[in-house]
Amino acid sequence: MDLKSLLSTIRKPKTGRQEIEAALAKLDIDAAELAAEDLEAERRNLLVNGDDKDLAAIEERITAANRVIERSIAMRRELERRLADISSEEIESERRQRFEAAKAATVEAGKALAKYSGLARQIVDIIETVAAAEVAVEAANKQLPIGETSLRSAEHIARGLGGAPREIVSEERIEKWFYTGAAASWGAVQEDHVSSIKSSDDGSIAETAKAVVFGRRTGELVVDIRNEGQPRRYPVEKKTVLRTVFLEAQGADQVTPLAAAIRLPALPAGAADLWAPCGPDGLVTSIGQQCHRVVEAVAASRATSTQKPVDKRADRPRVVKETILDDDQAEEEVS
Repeated sequence: MDLKSLLSTIRKPKTGRQEIEAALAKLDIDAAELAAEDLEAERRNLLVNGDDKDLAAIEERITAANRVIERSIAMRRELERRLADISSEEIESERRQRFEAAKAATVEAGKALAKYSGLARQIVDIIETVAAAEVAVEAANKQLPIGETSLRSAEHIARGLGGAPREIVSEERIEKWFYTGAAASWGAVQEDHVSSIKSSDDGSIAETAKAVVFGRRTGELVVDIRNEGQPRRYPVEKKTVLRTVFLEAQGADQVTPLAAAIRLPALPAGAADLWAPCGPDGLVTSIGQQCHRVVEAVAASRATSTQKPVDKRADRPRVVKETILDDDQAEEEVS
C-alpha cells in the first residue's frame, strides 16, 4: 500500500468517482493491522530478551505502524464521504435532467394542445362530409338512373375490405368404399375398416353370387362393428368420388363508422364535447386514469398505424368436400 501516492490523490481539490474508487481499492487496513500486531509480538519478546535500545527501536516502529493504520482509516472515511457526495451530485444531476426534460416536454405538449381544437373541428368537418355523402348515396341508390349500378359507401371504400368468393384450391378423383344394401345410409366405410374388406377385385370373393351381380367394384366388409362378439358381413361398393378442396367464401368487412367510433372532448373542463356520439366513459374516475389510458391508446395506435392492414381473407377456413359421382361422371376425363 503506497500511502504517499494515496495521500497525493486525496489532497487534490477535485477527484472523480473512478479515481476515488481506485484509491479505496488500494487501501489495505487489514494488512496494516497485521503488520502492527507482528511488531507488538516482537516487542513482547524484546521485553524479556532485548535491551532498552532494542525496545526503543521497536516501539518507534510500532508508533509508525499505528500511525499508518489511523491514517488509512481516516483516508477511507474521507474517500467514502467524497464518493457519497459524488453519488448525491449524480443523483441530483439525473433528477435535474429529468425535470428539465419534463418541463420542455410540457412546453411542447402545450403547443400541441393549442392545435387540438382546430384539428378536432377539421375531423368533425370530415365526419359531416362523410355523413352527407352517405345520405346522398342512399338516396341515389333508391332511384338509380338507367344502366347504373348502386354506389358504394365512401367510408367503406376507404376503410373496408372487400369480400372473397369461394376459391377452389384443388380437385381430384378418388376411389372410396361405401356401404350398400340395408346399411347404405351409413355412408363411407371407416378408414380403419377398409383393410377388412374382401374385394372382388382381388378374387377373394370372385366365386360368390355377390361378385357375379356387382362385378369388380363390390366387396364385403367382415367386421364386428356392433361389438356383438360375432363379425357380420356388410356389402360394400367402391365409388368414384370428386374431392374438392376450397377456401370458403367470405363476406365484406363491416367497419364501425368513424362518426360512431370517435369522441372529441373539448379542452376546457366542463365545455361541451366537440364530437360525442355516445355518453361519457363511466369507467374513468380520475384525470390520472384518463391520462394513463390515453398514453396506452396512443402507443397502441402508433404501433399499429405503421402495420399493413390485416387481410382476413388469408385466414379463411379450408374445407374438404367429397361428391359421389355417378358412372357417367366417373368415366369422364378430368378436364
